[in-house]
Amino acid sequence: MILFNTAMTLIGWYWLRLLYWVMEGSIPVWLILGSFLLVTGIWICGNILVIRNGRIRAIPSILIIVLTVLMVYYEPTLMPRYKEFVDEKTMSQSFILLEYFKKGE
Repeated sequence: MILFNTAMTLIGWYWLRLLYWVMEGSIPVWLILGSFLLVTGIWICGNILVIRNGRIRAIPSILIIVLTVLMVYYEPTLMPRYKEFVDEKTMSQSFILLEYFKKGE
């Protein structure tokens, strides 16, 4: 459960940075909403699946999720490097997306 929430937190951070860079141009709203629903749907369904299969009670599972997210966001050694890497990659990926959607107009 901790590994899943760590991975989903990092993916969520990547999605937020990509959204930040994509908002500069004209990307269809359906693409932004669809990707948001996909990420949150996988996160919620995955946690429900892990909680049911592991027979974990609700309160400890919520605490594990919250502590994992906080631990990942405020981790002092690797998270700054990850944020720098993600900013660089999402900026270049957003340019590719913006170029693709400008060609379609």
